[in-house]
Amino acid sequence: MPRSRLFFFTLMIAGACAVTIPWIYNSSILLKPQQIREASEKWKQQGPASYKLEFLETSQQPDYRKDMVVHVVMGKVETVLENARFTEPNQSFTVDSILSRMQQMIEKETQQGGSFFATASFSGKDGHPTRFVLRRGRKRFELVIKLLPLGE
Repeated sequence: MPRSRLFFFTLMIAGACAVTIPWIYNSSILLKPQQIREASEKWKQQGPASYKLEFLETSQQPDYRKDMVVHVVMGKVETVLENARFTEPNQSFTVDSILSRMQQMIEKETQQGGSFFATASFSGKDGHPTRFVLRRGRKRFELVIKLLPLGE
């Protein structure tokens, strides 16, 4: 085979790899509703009843950023500190509520049709989410969570 053909053949293979490898990787990390259900079950079985959540919630279009610190004692939200200000405690800041919210967001995006990208990481110990990202076009939502068990 002449050198020019070998060069173009090699270039064609490299181009095909440049397209397929990221596609395969992104497909492998897509969040599936089953993963959220499994994390929720694990949380119900192994999650602590009292914990402190520190989380950062960001969104683009609309642009916002929330820094939250939440104390949950025996499954009930005791205090909520949002962007360094105390706010009214409500049950939407528990791990169970966050997992339900993630599930609802995935279902809503699926019903809308079209393409979107969602990925999440969960704690191997108790199933709480540590990171959740949802993107559709220019819209992006991200949630990063740190959980610290409280002494019971």
